Amino acid sequence: MLNSMRKHASGFVMKGFLLLIVLSFAVWGIGDLVRGGSANAIATVGNTRITPEQFRDQFNRAVQRAGSQIGRPLSPADARAIGLDQRVLSQMIGEATLDERARDLGLAVPDEVVANVITADENFRGPNGAFDISRFNQILRSNGFTEAMYVAEQRRLMARRQIIDSVSGGVTAPAALVEAVFRHQNERRSASYVLLPPPAADTIAAPDEAALQAFFEERKGTFQEPERRTLLVLADTVEAVAGAQQISDEELRARYEQDRARYTTAERRTIQRIPFPSIAEATEAAAKIAAGTSFEDTATARNVAAADLTIGPSTKEAIIDRKIADAAFALPQGEVSAPVQGDFSTVLLRVTAIEPEQVRSFEEVREELRAAMATEKATSRMGEIHDQVEDARASGSTLAEIAQKLNLTTSTFEGVDRQGRKASGESAGVPGGEPVLAAAFASDLGVENDAVQIEGSGYVWFDVTNVAQARPRTFEEARADVLARWQEEEARKALDAKIDAALNELRAGTVRLPELAAREGVEVLSAQNIDRRGGDPVLGQAGTAQIFSTPQGTFATAPAQTGARAIFQVTTVQVPPMPADQPVLAQARTQIADSIENDLAGQYVQRLQTDTGATVNTQLLATTLGGQTEN
Repeated sequence: MLNSMRKHASGFVMKGFLLLIVLSFAVWGIGDLVRGGSANAIATVGNTRITPEQFRDQFNRAVQRAGSQIGRPLSPADARAIGLDQRVLSQMIGEATLDERARDLGLAVPDEVVANVITADENFRGPNGAFDISRFNQILRSNGFTEAMYVAEQRRLMARRQIIDSVSGGVTAPAALVEAVFRHQNERRSASYVLLPPPAADTIAAPDEAALQAFFEERKGTFQEPERRTLLVLADTVEAVAGAQQISDEELRARYEQDRARYTTAERRTIQRIPFPSIAEATEAAAKIAAGTSFEDTATARNVAAADLTIGPSTKEAIIDRKIADAAFALPQGEVSAPVQGDFSTVLLRVTAIEPEQVRSFEEVREELRAAMATEKATSRMGEIHDQVEDARASGSTLAEIAQKLNLTTSTFEGVDRQGRKASGESAGVPGGEPVLAAAFASDLGVENDAVQIEGSGYVWFDVTNVAQARPRTFEEARADVLARWQEEEARKALDAKIDAALNELRAGTVRLPELAAREGVEVLSAQNIDRRGGDPVLGQAGTAQIFSTPQGTFATAPAQTGARAIFQVTTVQVPPMPADQPVLAQARTQIADSIENDLAGQYVQRLQTDTGATVNTQLLATTLGGQTEN
């Protein structure tokens, strides 16, 4: 479907339909559908079959959209990990269910209505604001649609909308619910709190060997050695290609002379100026200065404020009046000029300080120039290199052979985990980072992998040359980590005990919050007038949620952003009155009504699926995506 175009379809009859479907099936899912189904269809709804090709097309579109939203490519494996495959299939099953219902009811959308909807779509308007058939055809072609396909899709959308409207259209939000939601969303609270950090883990004494080993045995599964892979990488990135560029001293020196101005810091001067209404008065003042009157006394006599007397340090180009600039930058330091007739006034000038022009030498900027020119050459060559590598791979050359032929460099990264870390815990620095690692851990030995495109940086090819499977570590291998984990847990237990004791004292009234703070050597802090959405920056959303679930005057504890724990007391609760501003309430009513409509539509479609007989072939779904899907 043309999702990129439908996002602008808010004025159509099917307003909100796509969002409704996504929200509904994100809740209802496909967990209750009958498993099994047709051997060559991923899902079957009545007489409608969803083929692997149809599902794969929709899934790939969803992956691309998700990658655009998060600002980086999303691998199919990552998409499956966040359940995108299930959401896409749920949406397709929901749409197929509504299509089946429309056929059963004999619903039809007249050609005239479909034509009006399409011609009203702002995506298809030309420069004059009217429907443009050329733009219409161009957009459809770029999205893989013919006119007939698109018209049929719009007709189905409108039929679905009619069904949904018959179930949930016209829902209004009850006034009591609107008021409750409004007060809940806009309630504000204040709290006083102290932060108690856990004791430093390394201050916790180590247990005896038997206790540490018992601790390890209880948690052996958490001390696994992760799967590690060795990767041979060929990078067509700016950084990698730039490092292979050869630039002669002659090229560097020519660029230096060409860009010499970039390495020159212009002369700057600090200038004093006294304005006069005429040449005659300026000449008279200059004579008095020559006879011994100070420049400062002359300025005072002319009522020139100290702040207006001096300008700079300034370059010549920064002075707007060119005549004054020329005179000031020709004047020796300390001397008073003859009267200067500027564009706006007549002035006497004196230069009090000169910062000479500075030019960075070729030797100083040589390596900076080399890096810049290498980057320029690399950027211009990256597309060419990509095509050459792909051609060589198509002819059967290995990455090592390709690198040698094209004067590139391959790199071997031994024993990296899924996060790109070496066994020491340090980053291995795999080019391309997360997208390349995700693809590498979804691949296998002996597989020729597609290039991973790194947004804005180029391409990375890789081979998996070794796989060391995840395995349990022995106690001796994991001893340092076991001790660190034990100390962390003991530190947490110590903090929990201190928190419990302090809360008991506060609730019993034997100590007050300021007294507790003084005893622990911390300050009493406050979260003032916070709401549920913004929250307190120190306590974070989890701590804020705890404040809003605690009665006024009560002491409680909450986590803080810093890793410390907070003991707090809610000091004020402000429940807002219902506003007289009706647009504010209208927005709340609309949101609540939309939520109710979505819930009703979701339940209705779920019931239709049960009545129609929707089935999912989970084995074929897993095969289609090249991975495992849970039953």
